[in-house]
Amino acid sequence: MKNPTIEVYFSSQKKIVISYGSNDKLKFPNKTQAKAFSYQLKKLVKYNITTLSDIQAQVYSCYRSNYLYLPDMMASKILSSIQKFDNRIDYVFKQYSHGNGSFMFNAIEQMYISLETSISLLLEYAQKYKAFALKNEMTALINILDLLEKDYYSKRRDLELCYSPKRKMKVIKLKTAL
Repeated sequence: MKNPTIEVYFSSQKKIVISYGSNDKLKFPNKTQAKAFSYQLKKLVKYNITTLSDIQAQVYSCYRSNYLYLPDMMASKILSSIQKFDNRIDYVFKQYSHGNGSFMFNAIEQMYISLETSISLLLEYAQKYKAFALKNEMTALINILDLLEKDYYSKRRDLELCYSPKRKMKVIKLKTAL
């Protein structure tokens, strides 16, 4: 199975850095923490890519099942969106130079958008032409996609907070009266 690459490198100030977004970089006091963050982030990305691929397979199956009934313009829009997803998934696994991890995360965002577009177009067709089974399936898929996207960003934010160097907090001792 392909694995995404998240590089741990030294910045010009001799600090250990991971670049994981367009302007998102985390600096670490040691390489062990940086590798732990990288491992957790790779695990999150891998899980989301496999789930998005499964959803895309379902969308493509629905598209092919209804291809003969779709209007030409709508069929080409859906196919274009499906192909955009296929092109973007390659960006997740490509090797880049130091600090270019933003391509991977931008590709993931684009994959969410292209899947949402495909599902919305199929849902629009189903509502217009009263294809109730397709409508129910697309409604379920769009709900699943929405939950997955919220979960992805929530877990990514949690990882950032967990490994952030600014996380150090003072412990306040409270005296309780008995």
